[in-house]
Amino acid sequence: RTWNAQILQELAHCEIGVVPTQWQRQQFPGHLSSRLRVIHEGIDTEALGKLRSAQLPRPACLPADADLEILTYVSRGFEEYRGFPQVMQAIALLQQQRPRLHVLIAGSDLVAYGAPRPDGRSWGDWAKQELPLDPQRTHWLGPLQEPEYHQVLACSQVHLYLTIPFVLSWSLLEAMAAGCSIVASATPPVEEVLRHGQSALLVPFFDPPAQAAAMAQLLDEPQLRRRLAEAAQVAAQAYGAHRGWQAWQALLSRNDHQTGCAAVTG
Repeated sequence: RTWNAQILQELAHCEIGVVPTQWQRQQFPGHLSSRLRVIHEGIDTEALGKLRSAQLPRPACLPADADLEILTYVSRGFEEYRGFPQVMQAIALLQQQRPRLHVLIAGSDLVAYGAPRPDGRSWGDWAKQELPLDPQRTHWLGPLQEPEYHQVLACSQVHLYLTIPFVLSWSLLEAMAAGCSIVASATPPVEEVLRHGQSALLVPFFDPPAQAAAMAQLLDEPQLRRRLAEAAQVAAQAYGAHRGWQAWQALLSRNDHQTGCAAVTG
């Protein structure tokens, strides 16, 4: 209640509020959600859409072998909210099945949302100590600058993203815009932007074997991988920064205080 008090007080005294996703709008009671418009902050879909044709070099940690299978995972922090324990269990399973699989893991080994581990270890340390990960094929990249981040997205064959029902990560939308083939959790914020079998393979959040199986399917079926990646890239266009700017212009010029319809929807 204390966490919600400030935002509820502000909404009680405003005429229009803006949230980035429909799911976030739906978390408010009806008398408040009717004041909210949905306008995503926006990502640079134009630049991201050119990454695969830009012939960027692979990250230096990868061997030169052209037959590598490359899985990517990106998160601000390694934490339960973003399914990090399940992600690493799925990766460990997949590495045992696929000796050519290399995994690029980008992000900081810290908890940005939620509680830390009760034993004092970081989640990254837990994964390295408790799971049968191949250290030669598991590449911990840390937080990246934009050029290095773009290299990761450009070389990805399969991109894994998990989240509980929570704020949707920009990294998912950026992976979509970059033409990555995606396995993601079948949770409400994800299901707003991706459709199972149409633009991604969606899997249960708490099921690492199902996540590993979905990633293996995409690695084994290049035509399916390309089809889903192309559809995800199209879906990402709805979240381009130019679309958000247009929606803000329309909202401010219309000064429409009457309905609760979304200004931009997925």
